[in-house]
Amino acid sequence: MLAGRFRASDIVARYGGEEFLVVLDGATLDEARRAADDVRVAFAAATINSPSGPLTATVSAGCSALGPSVSSVGLLLQVADVALQMAQRGRRIQVVAA
Repeated sequence: MLAGRFRASDIVARYGGEEFLVVLDGATLDEARRAADDVRVAFAAATINSPSGPLTATVSAGCSALGPSVSSVGLLLQVADVALQMAQRGRRIQVVAA
């Protein structure tokens, strides 16, 4: 569901147990937030039929972008992780851009 939503130049990878990382080549923070929100909405609309009934998945996402205040990949990942934690601590099922 994730890989088909992005360009060939973007990177989609599993980053942890339930975490995925998407690198949007040349995207602004607002473009990344919109892309993450599109994924959130798509997951919310999808259902999987199982013997015990329909299953759904939710998405909380944190976004960051390289720029004057975020100038390294390490800091980029740290900022995105903090944004994800904010999304998870908030009302969940949301996208936070930092």
